Amino acid sequence: MKKFCIIFIVVLISSSLFAQEENIVTKRNNEFRISFFQFIMSTFRLSYERMFNNNSSLVLNGEVRLKQEEYNDILGGGGELQLRFYAVPKQESEFDGFYTGPYILYRYTEITNYYDYYPYETKKVSSRDFFSNFGGGIIIGIKISAAERVTFDFNFGGGVKYTENSSSDPSTRYDDNIFEPGFTGITPKANFSFGLKF
Repeated sequence: MKKFCIIFIVVLISSSLFAQEENIVTKRNNEFRISFFQFIMSTFRLSYERMFNNNSSLVLNGEVRLKQEEYNDILGGGGELQLRFYAVPKQESEFDGFYTGPYILYRYTEITNYYDYYPYETKKVSSRDFFSNFGGGIIIGIKISAAERVTFDFNFGGGVKYTENSSSDPSTRYDDNIFEPGFTGITPKANFSFGLKF
């Protein structure tokens, strides 16, 4: 009976230690993401997210835009800062689920237009526009963890965008709708990205 009790206590202690080892979760408070919607606009966008505590994080987005066509070239870049508040955090080391928060952004775009240069071999510049966009607003989104390190992030929202055209002869052809770089007003916002936590 005494041996049985000793064996029982040893098994109980070892099983509790094993259970404690299984409950240890590796903290991954950083994440890099690449966006998909921006590829449609010839833009490469990369994001970095840093978790502060169980329900808030800071996101830094950077982007580069490059598009060359027969009669115009587009070159630009920008940055965005987001503050996210997660509604129902799962664990201390995870930041996924529903979230909301404010954002601010800056974007610069340079558009060069050319004359109809055919059959000449060199392009002749007809106009150049330099757009600076300033904006901010609110986003709502959801982040889903597909694996231990893989995440999918989708958000939408909107805000205000103000634009300055600093060219000597500003064009009015780029301010007709919300997708043009010269637009000033209320604009929607949406993004879908794929990320890796580390």
